[in-house]
Amino acid sequence: MKSSDDGHGSISADDLLAGKPVPMDMRLQVNIVRGTIPEDLPGIPRVIVRKIAEHQDRIYEWLARSPVNRSMFLTDTVAALQKVDVGLVPEEVRLLQNLHSEAKKKDLMPWSVNITEFSVELADAPSTEKPGKEEGR
Repeated sequence: MKSSDDGHGSISADDLLAGKPVPMDMRLQVNIVRGTIPEDLPGIPRVIVRKIAEHQDRIYEWLARSPVNRSMFLTDTVAALQKVDVGLVPEEVRLLQNLHSEAKKKDLMPWSVNITEFSVELADAPSTEKPGKEEGR
């Protein structure tokens, strides 16, 4: 089977049928939305989720200060939460570090993906009010 890979990422149907990974460039944009912390997060005790929810405004303000903070929140969430000081006790920190470490092992991009751009933006949760309705009417 002849490969059409010319060193520039081209791939033929034969390559695909043979199981060759498809090289691709990817722009990755993550939106952190205020007000969207679910009450139940798998593996995380509710007491920790409540602490994070209680400090949501402080976390969001910290995230808004710099792109570095937003990247840290995604790549080392536990360190970011400690930096913001949401009141985690050492046992809670260890639990979150273990969960984060396990998640990092599973959440991998295929080797053929090239991330060309990475950004983390902040947004507010969409309003639940119906358009056209004014308060007090």
